[in-house]
Amino acid sequence: MTPGNAGGAAARPRAAGKVAPWPVFWHRFAVFSAFASAFMLGWVALGTVIFHATLTSKDWVDAFRHASLLASGMGPAPQLEQADDWGKVAESLYSLFSGFVLLASAGVFTAPIVHRVFHHFHVDDTGE
Repeated sequence: MTPGNAGGAAARPRAAGKVAPWPVFWHRFAVFSAFASAFMLGWVALGTVIFHATLTSKDWVDAFRHASLLASGMGPAPQLEQADDWGKVAESLYSLFSGFVLLASAGVFTAPIVHRVFHHFHVDDTGE
């Protein structure tokens, strides 16, 4: 990896101090977006399994709906009740960690954009 190349092996080497070309940026954006999406998908899948085991209805669609609403920050789904106290504890912990997972995924998703904007304002790209 060259000093001006923060993209690793997947990115082409470029002159130090230059903003990455658009194809390199779009590749990074796709990789970071895929990682953030996979992270959220895994979190919702974990919540779906947890809520399928703890909800009174035992319905996969209700469990997915409940996990999705909590993971997105919208709050618990109405008219869905936990079967016991352990379900309420699991729901509470899932809700608390969902905020962190959502913020982390949003940060990973926007990182390439913010990085490019910072480089644009920092790099002297006059062609000298």
